[in-house]
Amino acid sequence: MAYIDKIYVESHKEFFLFYDWCIKFQDLCKCETQLNILDYFYFTPDDVREGYYNGGLPISNFSETINKWLYLHCPIEFVRNRLLEQYGRTFENIKEKNIKLYIDRG
Repeated sequence: MAYIDKIYVESHKEFFLFYDWCIKFQDLCKCETQLNILDYFYFTPDDVREGYYNGGLPISNFSETINKWLYLHCPIEFVRNRLLEQYGRTFENIKEKNIKLYIDRG
């Protein structure tokens, strides 16, 4: 399994933090990318067992379109760090004014 283009979690808690965020904003992702973010997950919440995943558990392999959407909108630090690791300067060059983090639906 290739390392590139995957999001990894270190714990059960990280998986649910990210998965729950994706559920919360899946309609916006679909509207803005025409892609269903949940289709790219390897696991559902029923599949993930509690614990620490030494070395990281790969949970998804998103398209570049969704990765860019996540970088523009996902406030979760480990996701943003992974995207910067994957895309480096490509995402670093995105203007700050274009980033609108989705934190709440309010």
